[in-house]
Amino acid sequence: MEKEKIKSIFSNIPTIETDRLILRKILPSDFRDMYEYSRSLAVTKYLLWKPHKSIEYTRQYSLYLQDRYRIGEFYDWAITVKGDGKMIGTVGFSTIDFNNNSAEIGYVLNESFWHHGYASEAIRAVLKFGFIRLEFDKISAKYMQKNSASRRTLDRCGFNFEKTVPRAIKRRFGYTDVSICSVLSTEFSKNHE
Repeated sequence: MEKEKIKSIFSNIPTIETDRLILRKILPSDFRDMYEYSRSLAVTKYLLWKPHKSIEYTRQYSLYLQDRYRIGEFYDWAITVKGDGKMIGTVGFSTIDFNNNSAEIGYVLNESFWHHGYASEAIRAVLKFGFIRLEFDKISAKYMQKNSASRRTLDRCGFNFEKTVPRAIKRRFGYTDVSICSVLSTEFSKNHE
């Protein structure tokens, strides 16, 4: 799909509903829920960003995202639980390769909601959106080698291991290997017929 069409879609990001979740635009009022998980060392252990140091930083970040949405250059949904509307994380496309019709998916989840299948449910919904609505040919994901929980989540969502890149990222405590896995549109279509 052309870049301008994708920007148009994400400038008014559609809501996605699953059995237990609603994926929607991140709102400025979500900053307290976002801060709850983004300040956690356990949650950010395998992410590229550092824990948020203050609730004001998170509030400002949630406001910044509104501008990114407005111009169609932010591709993440808030993951919210049906019923109470609590934001428990985000899921979306961290990058889109417009030339090759592919994207990379990323996600983060409040540790209080780990081990309930919420991440898998959200990822599957975004995969479906990416392959059907955005017509991507390939969606990939990266995880730090020691993050076995993320690997298991991706396996459950149908991702296939591609390779490990040694010492791919320099982090706070040294270099770490990064593994890459992916799903092709043809594989997705077979599994969802």
